[in-house]
Amino acid sequence: MSLLSFTIFGQEENWGAIDRWESLNPGAGGQVQDIYFDKNVEGRLWFSSDMEGIYRSDDYGNSWKYVSNDLIHGMAFCIEQEVGGEKLYQGGLYGASIGVNPNATNPDDVSWKFIDITKGDAIASIAVSTDFQTVVLAPGWQNKDPQKGQAAICSPSQGLGSDKLNGERIIYLSKDRGTTWSKVKYAQDNGYRHVFGVAIHPENDNLYIGGSAGVFVSSDNGDSFQYIQEPEEALGPAGSSTATNKRPDGGSRGIGLSPDGKYIYAVYQTVANSNYNSKRWAIFVAKTSANGIEGDWIKIMDDAPENAEWYDPKVDPRSTEKEHKIAMSTVWSSNNTRIGLWEATVNFDDNGDFLSHSWEVVLNLPKSGRCFDFEPSWENRDLIVRSADYSPLSWEKHQLAAMGGQNIFISDVDSPEFPCKSWREIYGEVISHHEGLAMSHERGFTSTYAYDVDSYENYMIQGNADHGILQSLDHGYSWTSHRGPSGVTNAMSVLTVPTTPALVLIDARKGYGIPSHSAGGLFAKEINTKKIGWPGDWKLIGGGVPNQTQTTNGLPSRNYRAMTYDPSLVKRVYVTMRGKNYGGQNIKGGIYVTDDILGVFNGTDVWRKISTSAMDYKDFRDIWVDPNNNKYVYARSDGNSAYLYRGERQADGSYVWTDTGNDISGALDLYAWDFQGDTYLVAAANVNGKKGIFIQKNPQGDQWNSVDAWEFTGLDVNKSLELRPHFWRDNQNVNFRGLAAFGNKIVVSSDVSTHKRGLGTYLGSIQSDGSIVWEDWTRAPANDRDIENPTALQARIKIENDVPYFYVALGSTGSWRRQMEVDEFSSCSLKVDKQSLEFTEEGGTQTINVESDEEWNFEVNQDWLEVTREGQELTIEVAANATEEERNAEIKIVGCKQLIISVHQKATVKEEENPDEEEENPEEEENPDDENKDDEEGEEEEEEIPTSIDDNTLNIKVYPNPFQSEIRIKGSGNTTVTIFNLFGQKVYQEAYTEGSTIDLNHLAKGQYILVVDQHHMKIIK
Repeated sequence: MSLLSFTIFGQEENWGAIDRWESLNPGAGGQVQDIYFDKNVEGRLWFSSDMEGIYRSDDYGNSWKYVSNDLIHGMAFCIEQEVGGEKLYQGGLYGASIGVNPNATNPDDVSWKFIDITKGDAIASIAVSTDFQTVVLAPGWQNKDPQKGQAAICSPSQGLGSDKLNGERIIYLSKDRGTTWSKVKYAQDNGYRHVFGVAIHPENDNLYIGGSAGVFVSSDNGDSFQYIQEPEEALGPAGSSTATNKRPDGGSRGIGLSPDGKYIYAVYQTVANSNYNSKRWAIFVAKTSANGIEGDWIKIMDDAPENAEWYDPKVDPRSTEKEHKIAMSTVWSSNNTRIGLWEATVNFDDNGDFLSHSWEVVLNLPKSGRCFDFEPSWENRDLIVRSADYSPLSWEKHQLAAMGGQNIFISDVDSPEFPCKSWREIYGEVISHHEGLAMSHERGFTSTYAYDVDSYENYMIQGNADHGILQSLDHGYSWTSHRGPSGVTNAMSVLTVPTTPALVLIDARKGYGIPSHSAGGLFAKEINTKKIGWPGDWKLIGGGVPNQTQTTNGLPSRNYRAMTYDPSLVKRVYVTMRGKNYGGQNIKGGIYVTDDILGVFNGTDVWRKISTSAMDYKDFRDIWVDPNNNKYVYARSDGNSAYLYRGERQADGSYVWTDTGNDISGALDLYAWDFQGDTYLVAAANVNGKKGIFIQKNPQGDQWNSVDAWEFTGLDVNKSLELRPHFWRDNQNVNFRGLAAFGNKIVVSSDVSTHKRGLGTYLGSIQSDGSIVWEDWTRAPANDRDIENPTALQARIKIENDVPYFYVALGSTGSWRRQMEVDEFSSCSLKVDKQSLEFTEEGGTQTINVESDEEWNFEVNQDWLEVTREGQELTIEVAANATEEERNAEIKIVGCKQLIISVHQKATVKEEENPDEEEENPEEEENPDDENKDDEEGEEEEEEIPTSIDDNTLNIKVYPNPFQSEIRIKGSGNTTVTIFNLFGQKVYQEAYTEGSTIDLNHLAKGQYILVVDQHHMKIIK
């Protein structure tokens, strides 16, 4: 057993041990859709996530277990159950389910049975009568209108082209405790079908519906429904939706009944406006009657914020006849709804008539000017409360729980410190505070959408869809989401590079969800294994600051979907992009490389494009360097033309590309690794019409892209379902992703992406005869935990303390890892203590220590350095460089594999006279009779230095560069010149006439981006 060493913070004793799935997450994240107190078991809570399904806690939220076996779709909205009974119902984006063994002592025994009639119709509101017989499942989807129309996660789509967004306004009704079901139409007019709340009267079993069509009641057990007139201030029913990112105006945003059923609370829209921030909603109360309501609606909005889209009133079951407590959630559409949790107190007189009301904010982020004082854990923005709930009367504890966006909190309502100091987080346990940051560890659930994860010693980083990057200093045990580049909320790839100093690179941009292909910047910083650091530590080394489109160091703004470094020459880094030429867009992508990432980081080198024009519009999501011959790189494009590519580096640094074309199609993942001194590729693809996992044992050969060169490993969809059986739907596409391999082991996961459902993770072992034996690797026995909902994206193997770990980022439950037990290792132990050397122009001597159990030798490609060997040590002597050209060389270590050490020597800087200083010398008298007067008065010839970082700007030159105070531009004509700092802030702009000077004396020393006619150039002061 191998354990990772403790670095700074506390962690489990067995963290990093064998046979454990370890969740590398701070807890929660994504969007928590619903929090629900179990009505029958004290201490038990349920919550629904929009990423991966359902979790259950049996200890008041201190810990959680994943309980989503056989759930039809990962986007879950709500839970409801029989009070005093056994059945529990669940609603989500694809329909509703009934819990199987929901009260099982072992949460792993909980599963779900789908209710077929709801197939393909989102369910977000459920009500159960007190006798259990009547059950209402109401079509609704919280704030997920866009997701209903997103084919990638919902098949078939429930968007505008279906009858599931606009159409008949119905509910699904059972009158026999869920045995049989029927569709019941509650509104005569068709239109936007969203129901925000349903309730069943505890005494007379009247059914109430609050939705986009308004508020309705049925007094005959659902046989018919009557419309309840809206308040005078409210808008009438909503019409049809015309766009999935905009709800139509009108109708109700949900209802709630008092515990005795005598009062109904409803949210109505009161003001329509084309500007969302000018729309208004309000809460109303009315007495119920046998046929609906008695009297008029009464508005109860005094002292409540007006700018929130109120939603789903929850009435405290401990409310009395004379005093009600109502917790109000909000539908999130803008930061206007970051107002925290508000609770209303509504008072009635002895006759039951409305007397008064008041509002109080009972939960928000602790900050100056607020009374709140509690530990919010890692996610500390002002709270968006999409869901809140009170504990039932059957509980001894009177509690209130609320989710705040990407987090969950709970409070004892009867505590004398309520509400200011009574709250505690129940999503991310704070392990330590580091430089003011809460470093948090998950409590058993995570719902982050992770794209990528990487590590360097004890430092770990991951890129996410909704909160940018997460960073850890204790091998992934505790995390913070803070201290990334300013404004970044989306990061699609990350990479640690073991240069000296070590660097971390991130793809970064603003925004949530699916980003624009042309938006993105590449940032980097030096890794400090003892400190998270600060936002200012990050440098822009490619693309633009969020979210400006620009080119930096030769790299244009894009989504950088994959990055890797050359293990033989770690300063060489590759970056892939997403290209796009459909949907009216023309965005070129491709593959870029730098041979000196430290030079790019320091502003002395650039990126260069190495892919061909035929590859411009591909979506490249994998790039790997051949571990045994670094002149080869392997890439994969995604989408309709999901090909595999091989690039072969030429002597001049260019690359010649070949690809598989349609012969090997639908490639969803690719990985390259060394196995016993040979390079293997493994791909998830269709080969000869067969879909599964294939390996290529000779990728350096001329026939690498031939169908016959790819061997089937034995794992296809049928085999995966044999290893790990699932209840599943016919005609749903099962995919393989998350490939990585080490030694004789291959790891991959399967999922149904259109349902946000991870099915399992599998381990293949290469046998001595070359065959591969597969097994289910979903559960780890040491900590009895599954990798939860493995919708895998990027995966990789990392060697830590000589132990291999499988790392994978999941598009649902964040990042995970597991130690690998490998039967056969590559016997190669060759490594060096330095992979790059830097010399000044004066030269000098440095040493490199080589470790190897086998024989090795070395080769040198330049004669200006002398290399000698003594034992396992190389001594490098470099002579002085008297030229004005920098010098580069390579030392190749050749043994059981090849390693390349790069050597760089600075040039001699020629000192030139400064004409400005000469002119400013008052003691030097000008001689009017000097023969060379005309020469002195003429312009001094300055060296023109091309500074283009864009392939199309070589005809434009800036000089001098670096500069002291003034620059000139040649080849621009008369144009406009704009200069930005590396944070994307405009620092200068003027109309420029070619030949004139630009005075930049006011700028501080540093690097800037000069833009001329959409061309970008780097200038240095």
